[in-house]
Amino acid sequence: MSNIKRQANENFKQYKMRLYRNQDIYGLTNKEIGDLLNADTGNNWDESAYRKHAHAYIEGWDDCLNENITDDEVLVEMDKKMDEMYKQQVKTRDKLRELRKHLRDEARIENLQDVFIECANIISKEQPLELNTYPSYQGERVAILQLSDFHMGEIVDNFLNTYNHEIFDKRINKLTTDVINYCKLMNVDTLKMLNQNDLISGDIHVTTRVMNEEDVVYQTMYVAETLANMMLEFAKNINQVEFYSVVDNHSRTNKNKKEHIEKESFARFIPWHLKTRLKDIQNIKIIENKINEVEEFEIGVVDIFHEKAFFVHGHNDKVKDVIPDLTLMTKMF
Repeated sequence: MSNIKRQANENFKQYKMRLYRNQDIYGLTNKEIGDLLNADTGNNWDESAYRKHAHAYIEGWDDCLNENITDDEVLVEMDKKMDEMYKQQVKTRDKLRELRKHLRDEARIENLQDVFIECANIISKEQPLELNTYPSYQGERVAILQLSDFHMGEIVDNFLNTYNHEIFDKRINKLTTDVINYCKLMNVDTLKMLNQNDLISGDIHVTTRVMNEEDVVYQTMYVAETLANMMLEFAKNINQVEFYSVVDNHSRTNKNKKEHIEKESFARFIPWHLKTRLKDIQNIKIIENKINEVEEFEIGVVDIFHEKAFFVHGHNDKVKDVIPDLTLMTKMF
């Protein structure tokens, strides 16, 4: 049917209105009209993008005619309505773009989570962490082990200090031995490990990337596996081992601090790895961090003899304000 094509004397708006006004005569469905308009413009829009605007325009035009409004007034009124419709369309597009970005970021995190868990399962098959004999003494105390600012992957070599991969391993081994000896000496029944993070160097600054010995993914996996082996040693000597964790700033995936979302952090991969690697060790618990039954990434809460304690990394806090701020936010004291 030749007359369903755009005529030489028609602009696009006139063509669109003619198709919708004569839809029944032409025997066209909404989808067929959408396909014709897409073919004319080169767009790939859903038919509703055209239909909603056209029907609103036609309805407004007819209302104006029924009220005996002049053509000039009709055009002015319709231009206003079309402007409003266009602004609403822009708002909707912006919201959809933000939603899609959020979904893409979520998908990337979930994909990386799957990769880390898969790697942990592969390592578990090749190098299983096993514990056949559990401690059986009657301890009476709870100990807190705060872990933070390992900055694994960073290299320092100057007159002030020296730090590298080898020194990191030596310090971890010493820490593990010291904690076990302390817990035995103090008759500790439960060791609560509070991971306040910055365990990796990350790549949030140019200077940080220059100083790094390893890439961020390797840093994260190495630290996670190091902690798994540390916790296995603790489990051999301490009745109960609990691991808690919050996010930090060096582990963030987005280098732009203003655009960063706290939950998008390499720090979250560490407890996922530990949960997979240590799932068969009965006296180790990887505690999910929740406040009022809602998952929380920045603020950790731990019970110590029926008293609640908070822990954070500190990059968003000031020392003088952190206690009242946390109390007011969580409604816990």
